[in-house]
Amino acid sequence: MDKIPYLIENNLYSLYRAFALAGNCNSAYTADYSWVHSDTSIFPRHIFQVNVDISDSALTLLTDNIKKGDAPSFLICRYDNAPAGFINRLAGHGFRQVMQWPGMAVETMGQTGYYHNPDFNIIIKTIKHEDEISSWAEIVETCLFKGEKFDRNTLVNLTEKPGFTFYLGLIDGQPAGTLLSFSDDHHITGFYMVTTVAKHRKKGIARSLVSKAIFDARLNKNPYVVLESTPEGLSLYQHTGFKEYCKFAIYWMLGY
Repeated sequence: MDKIPYLIENNLYSLYRAFALAGNCNSAYTADYSWVHSDTSIFPRHIFQVNVDISDSALTLLTDNIKKGDAPSFLICRYDNAPAGFINRLAGHGFRQVMQWPGMAVETMGQTGYYHNPDFNIIIKTIKHEDEISSWAEIVETCLFKGEKFDRNTLVNLTEKPGFTFYLGLIDGQPAGTLLSFSDDHHITGFYMVTTVAKHRKKGIARSLVSKAIFDARLNKNPYVVLESTPEGLSLYQHTGFKEYCKFAIYWMLGY
């Protein structure tokens, strides 16, 4: 469906804006691009909502802001609908593609109407307490961001915001996996920060997290769950019913 790529994109960009507000991040929203940039937190640090018809002068201004440290050096955009000329102009201003993620979605009404975890050693819980948020953040930092840190106050603030749910997966009582669920103004739920501690992989934790969060989205009558998948997570999402609808590319301005 033509609307689904927009829903995936909108949820991601709404997440960036919500993080910016909760963390008082440096941000900019213009007709040509937006960005969110934090000096105290690894996430979010992205340029987004880039106009594919952006002028060379606007791109030059953007790269000047990156060189000064005011703007982040990573840019995300829909790859599947970006003209070749736009990609070439990004390259001409020093941007190189470093990652590509499929944008995926699943209809919640197509899922089973109940949640059942067959492994009694696995517990999936929603969290708000500062100590549990710290455990959640440590897993995400280690597994997804090479040890770079989240701002804990921002995460704690977000637990009180409508639409945000932090899931922690435990195995034998030990924190082992994470998922962040975010429902936007269109009542679309996005999944982010889905990861599992290395020693507990292949035990069903990620699948249990995703299944529980889909079940909750269905209970809330949110029609779609959307996400951007890493290569490692693709098989899990496909087996959970997600389908690919678009592609996102991450560009890095070399040296910054």
